[in-house]
This record gives sequence, C-alpha cells and structure tokens, in this order.
Amino acid sequence: VPELFIPPLEEYHMMPRVDRHLFEIVCKKLVDWMHEGKKPCPISVNLSLESFLVDNFAQSYATLCRSYGLEPELFEFELPEKLLLEDPKTIKNIIEAIHASGFQCSLDHFGKTSIPLHLLRQLEVDAIKLDSSLFSAENNSRRNRFVIEAILKLASQMNICTVAEGSGKREEESLPESRAEG
Repeated sequence: VPELFIPPLEEYHMMPRVDRHLFEIVCKKLVDWMHEGKKPCPISVNLSLESFLVDNFAQSYATLCRSYGLEPELFEFELPEKLLLEDPKTIKNIIEAIHASGFQCSLDHFGKTSIPLHLLRQLEVDAIKLDSSLFSAENNSRRNRFVIEAILKLASQMNICTVAEGSGKREEESLPESRAEG
C-alpha cells in the first residue's frame, strides 16, 4: 500500500533514488520485450516532486535510457499537481529540460483541482491528462460535457494531446489528438 511507504521515503528524501531505480527496471523490461521481438510502446512515468527538482534530472534519465539502447521519446514524464504550485519559471525550466533531453511531458490529473488556464498558455506540454472525476456519474451533465468539449477544443487548437484518465476506455477517441487511459 503506497500510503504506508511513500511518506517515510519522502520524509528522508529517498524518492529520487526510488524513482530512478523504478525507471531503470522499466528500461530493462522494455529491452527484454524488444529481445522477444515485441515493439516497444510509449511509457508514462510518474516521478515524485523531489525528483523533478534534482539538478539535471532529465539529462541523467536520458543517459540511463540510452545506456539500455532506448530513445527518450519512448517516455513521457507526468508533471504532478504539486509541481504546478512551484514557481512558474521553475516549471518552465523543468519542461524545457525534459524536452531538451528528448522526453515528452504531460500535465497529470487536469481538471481535478484549479489549475489556472494560463499555465496551458505558458507551458509547452505535450499532453494533458483529464482527471477521471470529470467523467464520473455525478458529473454526467450537459454543463460538464460543455466544459470537457471546451477543454478538448482548446487543447486541439494548441496541438496538445488529451488523455481521458480512468474513463474505462482503452482505445483512441475519434480525434487523433485524444486517447483514453484506463
């Protein structure tokens, strides 16, 4: 149960080491699959807030990735909501470092809290992952559909991919810039 072991790891500032170790396990697994003749699929990576704030984190992850013969574009870093509360310049620098190292990045749980829309204008993210709460039964209303449609249209106009998290659908939506994630 993550709620039991993550807080102590955060308290003792061990999450960057754990995140990096898990990333390495994923790299090894992708290489195993490739040796079995399977085509590698893009992987979304959740890191702790502290990992994003480590100096040259993106470059070190790219080096690790390449040490396994993998290209960084196979990976997308999901930016946690807590990161969005940091200084906007810090966020922008992190996203630039992610892209400079060849990775993709997304805003995770978009719509769960009040993420200011100006962030979409300022931050060069590749995707926004719409929070599952937007698709819950209690939000099944005409007004909610208008909000979702507006987000999808705005993202499409800004050439940002959208993902419906927890929607129960596993196939791509009709728009090429949208996908569902279970």
